[in-house]
Amino acid sequence: MSNLSVREELEKATGLKIDTREDIGDYTQRLCDEVAKLNDDVWNKFSIPAQDFFNSVCDAANEDKPMPPFPEPAAAPAARTRRGTAAAAAPAAESGNVPQAGDIVVVTTKRGKVYEGEFITLDGDAAIVLVGEEEMEFTADRVESLIVKKEGAGGGDDAVVVGASVTLTTKRHAVIKGIIVEISDELVVLNVDGAEAEYSMERVESIVVDGASAPAAAKEPAVGDWVKGVTKRNKEVEGKVVEIEGTVLILNTNGRKDGEQELDMATAQSYEVVPDAKPAASAAAPARTRRGTAAAAAPAASEKTKATRSVNKGISIGLRIKEILCAEPDMTQDQLEKQLKKEKLEFNTNTMLIGFKDFQAIIKLLKENKHFK
Repeated sequence: MSNLSVREELEKATGLKIDTREDIGDYTQRLCDEVAKLNDDVWNKFSIPAQDFFNSVCDAANEDKPMPPFPEPAAAPAARTRRGTAAAAAPAAESGNVPQAGDIVVVTTKRGKVYEGEFITLDGDAAIVLVGEEEMEFTADRVESLIVKKEGAGGGDDAVVVGASVTLTTKRHAVIKGIIVEISDELVVLNVDGAEAEYSMERVESIVVDGASAPAAAKEPAVGDWVKGVTKRNKEVEGKVVEIEGTVLILNTNGRKDGEQELDMATAQSYEVVPDAKPAASAAAPARTRRGTAAAAAPAASEKTKATRSVNKGISIGLRIKEILCAEPDMTQDQLEKQLKKEKLEFNTNTMLIGFKDFQAIIKLLKENKHFK
């Protein structure tokens, strides 16, 4: 999707288009509501600008701020030559990656096939490589890359190097298997079933060489543990686990105004149990500011209280919205708001709107598939 603008990427993935006379801010919110429903495989294919824009929309929605404008399409970048490509198999000395006899090389053809073997010699525009017990000839016009397999620090079969067959796990818990064709401090490129996939190191949780000893599994949170995490909407949360509902952790945030927060381990970007964490005194615990925002300076009297289970006596607002709408599917948005107020439940307007829109989208799909009249 890298050749598309941010708006085009999101629209292509969701199938949405702006309606006639629809406010651009409302459309931006609607578009990103749909993006939030996409699975991790789709999310991981978005460009970094598209992911950053989605997170900025979430920040604006959470802080009741105007929606940010779509970024202007970037100028087409200059073509980048991958290490070891562009006539890697040709005898030109200036290629900078001419292997020596006896080197172990990884050859990727333009049809996406990957071979590993011992380099024998260059014969004109062809590289002769011993693959298994067969000498194979790779000509420059059919080769995407020919790279000398390098041992990393420590070497051995466990080294994460070009040519290694690895399992990569992202911070959104997506798991990808492939062969490394390029790796640096900024990114790793894998050959996955004949196609190249690029991952920013900022979004990679781990890379394990297949057959190597896997790292010790992280401790799973339990009631009483202190947990830090980042939600899929890029919000940082931290607190003591007081309850676990399926994959959702209910965190006590140590006397903050928002009382309790939820962290869904299934969708979170990351989370970890912090050993021996000791919460600071509640009087000295300022609210954590969101990335790129200023600390709240408004008087306490004007601050909004987040609707939580503790505020609503254990009732989940999201679940209650679903229960009300399931009982009366034709209920309007205004009627839903009046019903919540009638039940004396505290709620965030954005939470109610998203819940209502999600329910309407489900009803629409059920009708289209003739499961609901």
